[in-house]
Amino acid sequence: MRLSSYIFLIVREFRRNRGRTLSVLISLVIASFFLLLALGLRNGILNGVFPELEKAFPEKILLVKPRTLSLAGLRLDTEKLSSDVVQKIREVPGVAFVSPQLTLAFPTRAITRIFGNIFSTDVVVIGVEKRIIERFLAPEEEFVYSPGKPVPALTSQYFLNIYNLGLSDSLGLPKFSSRSVIGRTFQLVLGETTLGNSFSTPKSRIVECKLVGFTSDISLIGLILPLEAVEDFNAWFWGNKEIPYSALRIGVTSLEQVDSVTNALKKMNLSVSSNVEELNRLRFNLRLVLVLVFLFVLSIAVVVGLNIINITASVYRENLTDLLLFRMLGATPFQFLFLISLQRLITGIVAGLLGSTAAFGTAKLLNSAIAKTFQNIPFIPETLFRIPFYWIFLMTVLILVVNLGVGLIFYAPAFRKHPAELFMKGTQI
Repeated sequence: MRLSSYIFLIVREFRRNRGRTLSVLISLVIASFFLLLALGLRNGILNGVFPELEKAFPEKILLVKPRTLSLAGLRLDTEKLSSDVVQKIREVPGVAFVSPQLTLAFPTRAITRIFGNIFSTDVVVIGVEKRIIERFLAPEEEFVYSPGKPVPALTSQYFLNIYNLGLSDSLGLPKFSSRSVIGRTFQLVLGETTLGNSFSTPKSRIVECKLVGFTSDISLIGLILPLEAVEDFNAWFWGNKEIPYSALRIGVTSLEQVDSVTNALKKMNLSVSSNVEELNRLRFNLRLVLVLVFLFVLSIAVVVGLNIINITASVYRENLTDLLLFRMLGATPFQFLFLISLQRLITGIVAGLLGSTAAFGTAKLLNSAIAKTFQNIPFIPETLFRIPFYWIFLMTVLILVVNLGVGLIFYAPAFRKHPAELFMKGTQI
């Protein structure tokens, strides 16, 4: 049979079953559209949201603080985090590293200029090692303290969100993205406060700082400087007075060691907090959302599948006469199989391309809307629906195979039957 004959028969079949073909096409488009969107959401949550959550809630890092005693409404530390305590913790089995956190132990205010306006506010300054905040550093920025050069500083992403969500409007100032303020400089006035002269100190010093990143770690609230810088500033203000660490971050060798290390630290009269339970709870909730999404997609797939099966069965009963005629005219089973397969392939390719391309475009629009609505909100990446371009072709192949498979389930048994059997079956129908 010539190719032109196949094309004529395919066009004839599409015209004769125009409504049914359109119904199958729409069903496959809907299935590919929602399935690809759901897969894109899964990809965005697993490879976008989960890593951001792990940055904000590091699993293998324990936060250690002195245990407090409540007395007449006051909270008093019962243990000081000295160098000796740090050394004891390093000897605990399962501890990979101990990273001290030191607070600036005197009043400090920050000064910055925004569009010609000078703003000043009191700040809490803490010093940490580079490994604690390295994942939050902006590209090509360093977190190294060098006297005489601007001190690198990070601040919490939540402060920028508070400014963008409220302060900017109330002050009549523009909103900023995190990228636009990276690299800007500001001043720290050591020894001074905006609360009044009675809280200021005789000593005063101005330090130039440079913003090098934002952190979403919920335990790092304030202005974060290199640990060496805070130690230097405390020594400038207090002299040789030993300032105890405000907290310690304990790196654990593996998640299996978290409980044993936690118990050992509690026996040392220390307060220990872990992010494991909180992170697992958030992961469970997100996975539950994905399960609900895929259950919705599965329900759509079931409806679509039943619709395609019913339509294919109806068309198959009508095509038994055509199959009988072809066989009586000398057409081989392979020729009729090729004709049916070509029809199903064309429908599958068109439906797969339409549905997956629509899903790809919809994902782009949703990502743009989410980025504008939840700009700089932690845990929500800029691309929540992550659909690589080649997924369009993979989805098209999947829809093509499904459509072809449903057709062959009905027609394949008929190819092996004798024309007389087909005649008897056709008359029974």
